[in-house]
Amino acid sequence: MILINFIFRFLNFFLLMAVFYYGIKRLIIPAAIKMINLYDVFIYKLQHDRQDVASDCQVILNKLDEQEKQFHAIEKNFLIWEGVCNKKRIDRLAEQKKIELAVQDRFNIRSDVVLNELAIKEQLPYILDQVTQQLQAKYQVAEFQKKYTKDLIDVMKEQL
Repeated sequence: MILINFIFRFLNFFLLMAVFYYGIKRLIIPAAIKMINLYDVFIYKLQHDRQDVASDCQVILNKLDEQEKQFHAIEKNFLIWEGVCNKKRIDRLAEQKKIELAVQDRFNIRSDVVLNELAIKEQLPYILDQVTQQLQAKYQVAEFQKKYTKDLIDVMKEQL
């Protein structure tokens, strides 16, 4: 009985080993190979994606640099334009101030002229009376009348 028991144990052991061998050979090794292949494909795709991301990153950095250059160029042009506008505004304000001063001077002169004209209109009758009286007093004398007549005739002869 020991021998039969030993043989069955031995057969069980070999049978179990054969089942394990068959299971490893037919199921586990192909599954492991398939997993390794899937892992290799995953690593390959991951490397490819990393390269794509790196190239996209480089493109983005180049575009960013280009946009920064464009921004600085536009900023420079804007600052120049702003300076020109400020200068024009200052010139316009100076011109406006000059015009205002000219208008004010003209108004002052016109006011002085109007005041002088009013004063002359007010004083004119008095002045004419005074001058008329003085001329009448001066030319009432016969000598002055003769001299005045002679001077008028001489002036007329010279003009002819």
